[in-house]
Amino acid sequence: MTNQQLAPTLPRRLSQAGDIAPDDSASVFGLLRRGLGDGVRGALLTLVDSVGGSARPVGAQMAVLEDGRFAGYLSSGCLESAIATEAMELMRQQRNAILRFGAGSPFLDIRLPCGGSMDVLVDTGIDEALVETAGDHLAARRPFAIVFDPNGPAALEEGDTRQTGWHEDTFRRCYPQQLQLVVLGRGLEFEALARLGAAAGYRLRAFAADDQNAVRLIEAGIDCDRLLTPRDPPDLRLDSRSAVVLLFHEHEWETAILRQALGADCLYIGALGSTRTHQRRCEVLLACGHTLAEIDRIRGPIGLFGPTRDASSLAISVLAELAQLVLHDQR
Repeated sequence: MTNQQLAPTLPRRLSQAGDIAPDDSASVFGLLRRGLGDGVRGALLTLVDSVGGSARPVGAQMAVLEDGRFAGYLSSGCLESAIATEAMELMRQQRNAILRFGAGSPFLDIRLPCGGSMDVLVDTGIDEALVETAGDHLAARRPFAIVFDPNGPAALEEGDTRQTGWHEDTFRRCYPQQLQLVVLGRGLEFEALARLGAAAGYRLRAFAADDQNAVRLIEAGIDCDRLLTPRDPPDLRLDSRSAVVLLFHEHEWETAILRQALGADCLYIGALGSTRTHQRRCEVLLACGHTLAEIDRIRGPIGLFGPTRDASSLAISVLAELAQLVLHDQR
């Protein structure tokens, strides 16, 4: 027997796009899908309770494969390898369990810095059809829920919007429709917001009115479509969980796109420009038949911090304004 055969399999985080976003369910189910394709069993781990301070909310998830690969976060990143080790042992035993880490845990070498505890449900029998369906729903931004029974198989429910948490003897993990960030424009401001939005973990869709902007984003691994004419924008497939940001210096691009966004009842609509520019924008939309109430939904000048003089500051300011709105909408 070789030394390689004797060496134990150690947990290791799977490096993949989007993994810096701790709530990225796509990376969790993506790893489970990859494991199924490789013929490697996997487990889905869910944080179902916590006492004391916790870096992650109840409902946070990880995926762990029996060969040691894992994705997702149940803490700030310091406990995942140890948790994955215990999940791999449960996979070897082919059983589900709720494991406690921290105070009151049998794992004396795993301690939470806050002195509290967290309970993690480890489902080692996650169904292939459930994984495939969940992945498809996430890709299509369709809401759903998974109901975990500690003593039985998990089940997926379509369109469930109830709150994540315990419901009698089962734990329901809800996956709301993901917010998509649609960024359109040209120039440094456009590129900066597209890059920052992708890093923040939003479902980003970028549309460039300039070849060089599109090429640079694509080279950075960010999908980007090309806008061809101001009068015939593409169908942006907008909905009430969409945020639309226009970053044009030539404002003839704006009207058709803004009318599409106003008709979709988007969560956030913002457009680059000064107060005077925004006033002219509003006058054009009024002439197109939109009401003042509709037009008032457009944020301009954009950003939480007021006027900025560089592209990076503007991108941060816009995402801060959007994040503030999303948090308010969730309350």
